[in-house]
Amino acid sequence: VGRYRGDDGGDWEVVATGGLLRIRYPNNSIFDVVPSGPRSFFYNAGNDDVEFAVGADSVMVMTVFGDGKPEGNGTTVRRVAR
Repeated sequence: VGRYRGDDGGDWEVVATGGLLRIRYPNNSIFDVVPSGPRSFFYNAGNDDVEFAVGADSVMVMTVFGDGKPEGNGTTVRRVAR
């Protein structure tokens, strides 16, 4: 949960809503993702996988795999604010 920024300067926002996470992409698209593991989420209507990396007890980065994690082409964005 928080605000993230990509290397291209695009801002991402993540909020918790019920048992889901809602992600607002830089193009203002909004996707609700469901848990698939302790730090992993999945977009049911597409094939996106989302993972969060934790360091020093807080989330440091979020990686979005637009074609699914098995494809390995992820976009990593760094947390800039809660």
